[in-house]
Amino acid sequence: MASSHSTPGSAFRAAEEPASSRERPLRAQRRILLVEDNPADVTIFQYALKERGSGDLVDVISHGDVAMEFAQREGVFRHDELLPDLIVLDINLPGFDGLQILGAIRKSDTFRDVPVGIYSSSDDPRDKYLAMEMGARFFIQKPMTLEGLESLATTITEVLASRRKAT
Repeated sequence: MASSHSTPGSAFRAAEEPASSRERPLRAQRRILLVEDNPADVTIFQYALKERGSGDLVDVISHGDVAMEFAQREGVFRHDELLPDLIVLDINLPGFDGLQILGAIRKSDTFRDVPVGIYSSSDDPRDKYLAMEMGARFFIQKPMTLEGLESLATTITEVLASRRKAT
């Protein structure tokens, strides 16, 4: 797992977060929680945002069981008060799958105002339909092309911008 649980105030931390960003105020940057078990897909996601000029921090949880603890505010997340500005879930994860985690997040008052999206390799229209019915703001198939990377970055940027305007 790419996250560390040693810093008080938040049980999850950005993958490869530089020391200088840890010293800034916690809310100076937007935070994205990416629940993804494939390190290559994490790298692609981070690359897409970086190419867009995003300074957003990407925190990573790589196992469905840990993500479910986060969604239910259990275990190491019990006293965690820092919420991400956006949650992005893969569907196919070890342990609980992304749709189960989405269901738990949407049942939680804690995450009522946090947008959630799906970033998955699934091309099954039923997965997309179910995710959108459960309250996902977007469903993006993992990009295999430059246009796909641009679409991913644009969608993330737009969702975060709309959330910033609403708060």
